[in-house]
Order: sequence, then C-alpha cells, then structure tokens
Amino acid sequence: MIDPLQLVAHRGLQSNYPENTLIAITKAIEAGARFIEIDLQYSKDRLPIISHDDNLNRVGANANFHFHNRNRKEIINQAAHEPGRFGDKFIEEKIPKLEDILSVLNNHPEVTFFVELKQETLHQKDFQNSLNTLSEILKNVIEKVVVISFDLELIHFISRNYNFRRGIVLTHFSDLDLDKIELIKPEFIFLDFNLIPSNFILSEHPIAKTTQFVCYEVNNSELATNLLNRGVNMIETFNFKNLCGS
Repeated sequence: MIDPLQLVAHRGLQSNYPENTLIAITKAIEAGARFIEIDLQYSKDRLPIISHDDNLNRVGANANFHFHNRNRKEIINQAAHEPGRFGDKFIEEKIPKLEDILSVLNNHPEVTFFVELKQETLHQKDFQNSLNTLSEILKNVIEKVVVISFDLELIHFISRNYNFRRGIVLTHFSDLDLDKIELIKPEFIFLDFNLIPSNFILSEHPIAKTTQFVCYEVNNSELATNLLNRGVNMIETFNFKNLCGS
C-alpha cells in the first residue's frame, strides 16, 4: 500500500464517481486524499469551470454542447454524470464552477489542489484576463492551489506575472532539459510514466533538487512502488482507494 501523502487523486475519486464533480472531490477527501487534481476550462464569458473536456460528449448527455460558445450560467446547469459509466445514478451532479472548491479548501486546509488549465478554451490572447479572474477567485486559498498545464508558454507567463504555485506537464521526457523549464522554476513536474526511460533514476536529474516529480496514470501498487523507488515523488491515479488501501 502507498502512503496517501504520495498519491494524487486524479479528477477526484474518479473510480467510483463522475470525474471532476463535487461528489468525486469530497469522496476523495473522505477516502484520505490530501492531493487532488482537477481540470479547468473556460466558458464563452471567460469564467472558469471544472471539466477535463470542453464539451458534454463524454460526461453528459448532450453531444452538441460545447463550452466555448456557452456562457457559464448555462454550463453549470448541465449534468456531468458520466452516463457511459454510471447510467443515471449521478444525474443530479452538475458541472462545477471553480468557486465551488473554495468551501472545500476552507473546510479541509490539509488538502492541496492541482488545477490543470486546459488548452482547448484558454488561448494566448486570453491569458491575462483569464488569469486575472483565476487569481481573484483563488486569492484567499492561493497557497493550497498549484496551477499546472501542458502549455509551457502559459506557465512561463504565470511565472513572470502571478504568484501562483506552479507546475508543468511534460509532453516529452527530453523537455526536462529545456532552458524554459529553468526559467519557470516549477514546483512540480507531471509526466506520463511511459515517458521515463527504462531504469532512469529521476532523483539523479539536476532539476530534482528543486522540483517534485508526479507520475500519471498509475493504477497498481507494484508499478507505483517501482516508480517511487526510482525517484518519483508522487503518483497520480484514478485508483486512489486501492493504492492506499482505504
């Protein structure tokens, strides 16, 4: 079994509840999660919502509902019940707005959220206005939130202009050696475990002195233990309860 402090609950307790919903988040905390990853998209009126996808094709029942051309007021009334996995069991679960995690953080100060900014609805021309909104919403819990993204330009922009804790998600293992990584000074680096060369010891990489490595998507204890022994600091998983034995 893995120490819960070494685990990140990917999209909440996704194995048992619809991903990125408030029930998935609160149930992950009840199961012992102290680190939770959620995804952020933006609505047409440039307000943040919690969703991995930019549409309802997978998590809802409306294949033609896309967030980039809908205002947030309309989006948060939509069910996010993952009918493909759960039928109508969680039909009352809606797309959350970012503000919904504030009460969770206030009630659970021991919990840290990794907030991944998705690229589909956040573009370079929107960076400043969108991030200003994000900063205003999170200003009272900013120490308990780490902003992450695959978009190095976005995280570099954040590093120059905002006081967010920050991390990057690597597309290629060789990106570890990019000069921009040094400029960003990420507190966390997320990477698919499949990107790591066989037998490579991450703790021996120079950047390991200043950052923590988080590997995804790891769903069995044997692989998780192997990665932790090779210098990975944390494991992101859809299988939180089984990995920590809760």
